[in-house]
Amino acid sequence: MKKLFYSENSRDSKALFILPICIATLWVGKMSAHQPVRGAVVTRGAIVTTAPRSGAWVSFGGTRYIYDGGVYYRPHGKSYVVVTPPIGFRLRILPAGYTTFYVGGLPYYYYAGTYYITRDEDYIVVQPPVGALVESVPKGGKESVIDCNTFYEVDGIQYQAVLEDGAIWYKVIKAKG
Repeated sequence: MKKLFYSENSRDSKALFILPICIATLWVGKMSAHQPVRGAVVTRGAIVTTAPRSGAWVSFGGTRYIYDGGVYYRPHGKSYVVVTPPIGFRLRILPAGYTTFYVGGLPYYYYAGTYYITRDEDYIVVQPPVGALVESVPKGGKESVIDCNTFYEVDGIQYQAVLEDGAIWYKVIKAKG
């Protein structure tokens, strides 16, 4: 018969302390894991029937996109699909609500799962730097829990939920390519 409670002398007494921490981390991590965009959560891969009227058509690498406030859409039949912007895509103005962080003394900008750097008065979409800490990861990724550590994978980028100054943050642990 399996014990439900452990005495101080039990060598398995650590299990009582690990389980509550694991459950609390999962609950808090799920509650704060997604970046709201204009009052709604935009999921990569979501299909919409009409393009945003405020969006602007842009071309990059032979593909046409609609850019609207930090969200990128690509035509998909008679609809549009929310996509990851291509690396190298340039903007003049960052979307409202972006976050600035520094890695190696260089500023990076983050919004809804997209990372930017500045070059020649433009903002360029880049791969995230490994080690970057961000407040949220975009919705639409895969969540996994290994030994009470929560990991997310979104668009080939792997994040780990970490505790930083008493709050849950997300650390980039691997970038694609």
